[in-house]
Amino acid sequence: MKLAVFASAWALGGLAACLREVERGDFDGVEGPPPPEPARARELGRELSSAGVPYIAEVCTGGDYAPASAVPFSRHVEDFRLQAELAALTGARLVTCLGGSD
Repeated sequence: MKLAVFASAWALGGLAACLREVERGDFDGVEGPPPPEPARARELGRELSSAGVPYIAEVCTGGDYAPASAVPFSRHVEDFRLQAELAALTGARLVTCLGGSD
């Protein structure tokens, strides 16, 4: 088994910052939200694949990391479905999900 450490776009300010950390050797891959447009999601997948950088797609439902409690469950489900489809276009290794409201 090999431990893989991923740089978080949320913590580092974006995927570009994560990629710099991977290039420095501090991390094995990147984690962040998939691009909202299918064409850009495919492009990100190609870029990361050609660079040999593993990717974990981060899905947030309800429109934000801390959505309002008034956001209906159906919106969370639809947000997950759409973003999971985009994550599939990137070739993501995994999908993490920050779903629902506290």
